[in-house]
Amino acid sequence: MSKGSTTSGILCAISFFSIIPAGCQSFDRATPMWFFVPALINGAVASAAYFILFTTSGPILASAGAVAAILLMSGFNHLDGVLDTGDALMFRGDTERRKEILKDHYLGAGGFGSAFIIYLLFFAVLTTFTRNAAVAAIIISEVLTKTAYMIGLRIGKPLFQYGLFVSFQKLMASQGAAIYVNVLLLIIISLLTWWIFLLGIIVAILVYAFTIFRLERTFAGINGDILGFSGEIARVVFLMASAMLPYVFLHIFSAV
Repeated sequence: MSKGSTTSGILCAISFFSIIPAGCQSFDRATPMWFFVPALINGAVASAAYFILFTTSGPILASAGAVAAILLMSGFNHLDGVLDTGDALMFRGDTERRKEILKDHYLGAGGFGSAFIIYLLFFAVLTTFTRNAAVAAIIISEVLTKTAYMIGLRIGKPLFQYGLFVSFQKLMASQGAAIYVNVLLLIIISLLTWWIFLLGIIVAILVYAFTIFRLERTFAGINGDILGFSGEIARVVFLMASAMLPYVFLHIFSAV
């Protein structure tokens, strides 16, 4: 790890969270401040794919294309976390054995099942938005997942005494303002697009915090895979809440 600088922080954030070869030499203290940069890049690519496919083919193919673009742009890193954590969660036994499953290279039904549920919901809920709302939601959901990772790094207890989770947690300890920068960006984008997204963000962060605490108790700590798993849950919760809340408010007001 090196001393913080804006350029290296941005390059390392892009290198870690996307498939773009940004030439990061080593993570430094500035890296967490710029988590939102790869989020905006990945979100822009996925939303562009959605916009083009929606315009030419409709919402179903557009939603599939957006999900594929998100997974591809992230280098399937978050998918890997979903698979590993899902596998370990399905084991009905002691904590130590769960930790072993989390680290092994085998993949069972729990991993496949977790990925299927999470990404099926991701795909399905995108089909319910209008084109422009979906474009904004995709970008916001990407920034939200990176913000969620920061929150997890601040509140989570390390599962192991080594690894990327520990390394990033040390970086976050000296970059407390990074969370507020990313949260502010979420608020600004929401208010510039659709205020209902702000409520969706609040719901997602609350569910995410609860998920982190529950998983921390289940595994006796948090690692990168668990962080990725929880972040993908936060994404889906945000999208589902944003899609459902307008109908909830409509029902309430019509009843009044």
